[in-house]
Amino acid sequence: MSVVSLQRVCARLSWHFVPGLIEVTLPGLRRLRFASRDAQAGPSVAIAERDAVAMASSETAAAAAPGALVGAQGVPSKPTRDEVVVQHVVIRRDLLQLPGWTIGSVVSQACHATLAAVVTNQQDGDVQNYLADLDSMHTVALEIKSEQALRALASKLSQAGVPHYLWVEQPENFASCLATKPMQRGNIPKALRKLKLFKGISLDRVGQPEQNPPSEQVQPAPPK
Repeated sequence: MSVVSLQRVCARLSWHFVPGLIEVTLPGLRRLRFASRDAQAGPSVAIAERDAVAMASSETAAAAAPGALVGAQGVPSKPTRDEVVVQHVVIRRDLLQLPGWTIGSVVSQACHATLAAVVTNQQDGDVQNYLADLDSMHTVALEIKSEQALRALASKLSQAGVPHYLWVEQPENFASCLATKPMQRGNIPKALRKLKLFKGISLDRVGQPEQNPPSEQVQPAPPK
């Protein structure tokens, strides 16, 4: 780290001194506390600056996203189960039973919805944390029985203020799935908790119409 970089870091730090303790706040991170090396004499500016710069220049602190959980010395603490960020995608179970729809067609719809939900909420703290660790993404695929049920779910999420993206094929105006923004598991709405995991259907029934279709609406051809 260059001298100029150090100066910029120090300029952005907020320090608070109390006997035997130094509190350092870096924008985008939670407040960090350092015990003074000389509790009798009280913390000094030199000690605060040294600890703060060491913390700010570490790889972990520098890469931490806004809202990340940070413990002593700027090392991210392991989130609890409820703090783990998860994205949910809800897929129509009946798609694979519509003529011409394949597993690939359904997967592409889920991909569209999840990406759209992330892009439209990219300034959100949970979303940034989710994208900060691409190797540890958590995604849950849920199923719902029909387009009517999917649109009803989207309406419930909107009323509850849950950010999501309903993927609608155009120009047919055909809703295929929806995805929520990545959020902490503890904030998952009840409407999603009631749904089952997406299991699809047996491969020998792919492309076969249901005996009792959920809707009489003419279904469009699958996306290319």
